[in-house]
Amino acid sequence: MTVLFSDIRSFTTIAERLSAGETVAILNNYLSRMTDIIFFHQGTIDKFIGDAIMTLFGAPVQHADDALRASRQRLQ
Repeated sequence: MTVLFSDIRSFTTIAERLSAGETVAILNNYLSRMTDIIFFHQGTIDKFIGDAIMTLFGAPVQHADDALRASRQRLQ
C-alpha cells in the first residue's frame, strides 16, 4: 500500500492574506480537483485535514503499480 499526503504549499501564509470567502474558494477548487484525480487513479481518500488530503493506494484493492498511481498528477 502507498500512502499519499498532499497539501497546498505555504497555505497558512496565503490564507492570512485572503478573505474567508477567497480561502474557501481556493480550498474547494483544490480539494475538488484532487478528489477527481485520486478517484481516477483508483485511490481511496482516508481524510481531509484542513488543506491536506490523506490518500491510500492499494487499499482496499491492491494493484502492482500503486506507487505509480499515487504519483500521477492529472487525469489521463
